[in-house]
Amino acid sequence: MISGEHDGGHQDVVFPMRVASYNVHGFRDASGAWNLERTAAVIRELDAHVVGLQEVICLRDCPLNAQFGDPRSVLADLAALTGHHAITGINMATGRSPCCNALLMRELPRDVTAQDLSLPGREPREVVSAVLGTEEHWLRVATVHVGLGFAEREGQVRRLVELVEKWGSERTVVLGDFNEWNPLSRTARRMARDLGAPKSGRTFPARFPLLPLDRMGATPDLRLRNAHAHRSALARKASDHLPLVAEVAEV
Repeated sequence: MISGEHDGGHQDVVFPMRVASYNVHGFRDASGAWNLERTAAVIRELDAHVVGLQEVICLRDCPLNAQFGDPRSVLADLAALTGHHAITGINMATGRSPCCNALLMRELPRDVTAQDLSLPGREPREVVSAVLGTEEHWLRVATVHVGLGFAEREGQVRRLVELVEKWGSERTVVLGDFNEWNPLSRTARRMARDLGAPKSGRTFPARFPLLPLDRMGATPDLRLRNAHAHRSALARKASDHLPLVAEVAEV
């Protein structure tokens, strides 16, 4: 579930493709109750081909009667409940961070990578990405969870933009919790300019959403249509964030 190439059986990417970003808050709701099945039900509501997850799980978040020994087993359970394949990064594999990222994908990707975005003295952060499709028709999807500090957010978004540029001609969609509430900040403006991040719905706090902390971006050869917060009754209870959903289309 970490990195590498997967052989055979790949299908061409077909647009438009429905994608989502969801900070699942360790599968705990606002009251602190742990409920993996409820999170899975929200993800099924999204009906998304790819879901970028943040704050997936760690042993700290598991209830005392459900200590799994390896947090990846919890993600495997989530994948089984939603009918997706689960892709994780270095933080979950090594226990470097209490908040880990993952991708849920309906099809196995061709390639999976995880790059460190951590800044000195701050909590470990990473971007997990995977390439879907064939060599002729493909899409890279990445998920990220940016830090809370102003300088931390700015530095990590700058490194993320550099990474997307390094991928070059690859069509890329970025899904994440960017912890950025101010649409006029330098971080938000960089995301709009360099990651093509459209205006999207308010996602936090889930019960009475006031802040657009969760965002999406795409390279210039793609367009994100109808980006919006998924505001079902179940989503308002399952996490402290609402999921963000959009359609990816070719320009």
